[in-house]
Amino acid sequence: MSTAELSDPLQRVAPLVWRAAWLGCAIVLGALASFARGWLPTGWLDATFVALAWLDQGLTVSLPLFAVAFLTDVLERGRSRSRRFAHVAIVGFAAVATLVAATLFADLRIHALYGFHINGFVLNLIATPGGLASLEASSATWWTVGGALVATFAAIAAALEVWRRRSAWGPLRRSAARNVVVALVAIVLGDKLLYGYADLTGHGETLRASGLFPFYQPLTYRSVAKRLGITPAPPPIASLEQRGALNYPRAPIELVPPAAPPNVLWLAVESLRADALSPTTMPRLWAFAADNLRFTRHFSGGNRTRMGMFTMFYSLHGPYWSHVLDARRGPVFVDVLNELGYDVDVFTSAKFSYPEFDRTIFVDVPAERRHEYSEDEVFWHRDVHNVDAIIASLAQRDAAKPFMRFLFFESTHAPYQFPDADAIATPYGEVMNYALMNPTRDIALIRNRYVNAAHFVDGQIGRLIDWLDGAGLLANTIVVVTGDHGEELLEHGHWGHGSAFVDEQLQVPLVMRIPGQGARVIDIETSHLDIVPSLLPALGVANPASDYALGLDVVRATPQRDRIIASEWSGLAYLDRDVVATLPLSGGFDADVRRRADGTQVPALAFFRSHASDIAQVMGELNAFLTKEQTSAAAN
Repeated sequence: MSTAELSDPLQRVAPLVWRAAWLGCAIVLGALASFARGWLPTGWLDATFVALAWLDQGLTVSLPLFAVAFLTDVLERGRSRSRRFAHVAIVGFAAVATLVAATLFADLRIHALYGFHINGFVLNLIATPGGLASLEASSATWWTVGGALVATFAAIAAALEVWRRRSAWGPLRRSAARNVVVALVAIVLGDKLLYGYADLTGHGETLRASGLFPFYQPLTYRSVAKRLGITPAPPPIASLEQRGALNYPRAPIELVPPAAPPNVLWLAVESLRADALSPTTMPRLWAFAADNLRFTRHFSGGNRTRMGMFTMFYSLHGPYWSHVLDARRGPVFVDVLNELGYDVDVFTSAKFSYPEFDRTIFVDVPAERRHEYSEDEVFWHRDVHNVDAIIASLAQRDAAKPFMRFLFFESTHAPYQFPDADAIATPYGEVMNYALMNPTRDIALIRNRYVNAAHFVDGQIGRLIDWLDGAGLLANTIVVVTGDHGEELLEHGHWGHGSAFVDEQLQVPLVMRIPGQGARVIDIETSHLDIVPSLLPALGVANPASDYALGLDVVRATPQRDRIIASEWSGLAYLDRDVVATLPLSGGFDADVRRRADGTQVPALAFFRSHASDIAQVMGELNAFLTKEQTSAAAN
């Protein structure tokens, strides 16, 4: 390295990278400010907290940029100064800045489309095999994302190189750097102290405001306060987290095999909202329902596939999912099928690995009997393939055995795909690019795509029913058709599902045929928890439903349910005629309670006081299928 190079001011790159990091931080803060748009403070505490949390999160997201700047500074002070070093530093900063920009953009898009931030659910989706595939993004979406990343990297690197060549950079003043560090520490401490104070005093509005920004990490001081003789405000709801080992079922299953065990055809349709079942959108299923059992007020046990399918087969609340997954415990329904010697084949147009249905619902179905066809980017091709495969498997089955076939349809998953022949709603948008779409602008076209996809699925359901009927098998076959969850089309400001516990995301059709049960319309509120208790008596199970389910037999009786429980990744919702209360499993003060009619907020404390006995019952249900001995030991 020459003396000229060491003394050349144009080769000083660390000051440039530091300034670029601060510029990046300012851009991040501008993006994060959009999350607080429309939020109104209720007092000085939450207003001050949100301002500090905004600065805190801006600095947190920008930390990788400052880390590159610091490393560049250290290396440069060690006399690693040259044109090559400058280029490496610029490329490194551009790469990290592109990663930060991609993460922030992903969170902005997720929040804009679905109403939540990158969270545990999203991280699980990324980490679990088949998770990213479950997004069902088109190749156009991935090409757009890839192109945007390359363009962002190139633009940042080029801008820094031009900036480096045109300006001479002196070092940042140490006093300025010291003042900045002091200010940053004050911001973070102030943010965490205000959050802790809000937690100690029960200021729920401030605690809820922490959810405005992504990646926020709360910090509480309850244990420290107790040691100092300070009594924290008691939370309106204790932790809903479960303790103990899985105890499912609670009693051995008593089975009296029927003389002619009925066959079972169980069809689950992705994102099938209740109003899709109509004479125009789904005429085949509507006509079939007229001769069988149609449930008009049926709710999924969750607003995503994981919890919807789990509650459908296990008849347990969603928080039991982790216990079942850890234990690799299949549902009682599959136990009974295996005990009776059923010929079982299950099919999906998605994946069995995400959510982990190969380790939960279908863990006791041999791998060679789990058929997934999910590689074709055209969803309706997948569904046609699987319907053909089911028909072929039935034609070749051992006729001496009763059969069970399950199929998960995918065409009604966004971007809602269908052949042109099923386009009963026009105009409709072309293939949706998640990176560029605007649901608010395009909702009419999106809605028409959804209707057309549901119409297509209806035809495939009709094919299966027609085949069973033509083969003389329908008379002794249980048929279940429902949705894993619903789909909101901006009725409450969101598109899709998983963002809120509103009826559009929870209410689904349910049509059942049970041999021996007459045709009728059932207007009481029912839940996915009720499906298995309504089916197992037809398979010869003599146990009361409470031995294996939290649901009820709603076919042979008409019990009146006064609440619906639905689950999400980290909480559950309590729904009655008046309110929807979203309760975090960790308990605390930040429950969200709203009137079911208009979505206006209800004071959480007032809700908990008026519903104390109901919440106690729900907490009892969350531990009903855990061992009491271990539950007590854990509590002690």
